[in-house]
Amino acid sequence: MGKESLSVIGRGIGEDSLYTCKAKELGIVVINNIKIALNEEVYEPSDDTYILTDTAKEVLSRLENKDIIVIEIGSGTSYIIISLVKTILTKFNNVYAIATDISPCAMKSSWSSAKLNNLDMYLDIVQCDSLTCFRDSIANMVVFNPPYLPVEDSGSWISKAWSGGANGFSIWSKFFKDSINKCKSKCSILFVLSSLQNMEKIFYVMESKCLSIDVHMCKNFFFETICSVECMVSI
Repeated sequence: MGKESLSVIGRGIGEDSLYTCKAKELGIVVINNIKIALNEEVYEPSDDTYILTDTAKEVLSRLENKDIIVIEIGSGTSYIIISLVKTILTKFNNVYAIATDISPCAMKSSWSSAKLNNLDMYLDIVQCDSLTCFRDSIANMVVFNPPYLPVEDSGSWISKAWSGGANGFSIWSKFFKDSINKCKSKCSILFVLSSLQNMEKIFYVMESKCLSIDVHMCKNFFFETICSVECMVSI
């Protein structure tokens, strides 16, 4: 059993590969009755995580489709997608979820967390750059809490969790474009937006792609305001 997580997380890549997580494990925390496995190179759930989770649950309550496929990009610990799977299972028996992250340390945390919550039969964990490894038109909902600080990453896996590139736009743009391509005919794309990002540029892009745009929840801090945003897509 000791090698199980390596074969799933590493997708067959050897233990000496740069794609194998070697970060120190920090143990298990329980947040809102969800068990999360942490390590030194994964983003710990925070205010932006909770805002997006609450918004996604609200949107899910409107769904009537019993065959639901939900994808999270940049899943980190997978706290969000695990919360959503648990919510869906209170209403429907049929759900399939996918968590993706480019970081092997995030994948290690995600897979451990899925098993800790007995949801690994509903949730696949895939190491992938955004959604580039998936076919188009597969999801009812795509969620992502993108790295949005307007700085370049330092090269560590954890820095990729908060480095949004120039103007905090480049990573958001990639995630959003990939989300559009993976949406079925009617789909919700949900994400966190920060006042530190180039808001004008982001909304300009959304206006050309979204059937509707809703700002759901916001929280103010002394250095920024973060909000959860929904883009409804009809293809």
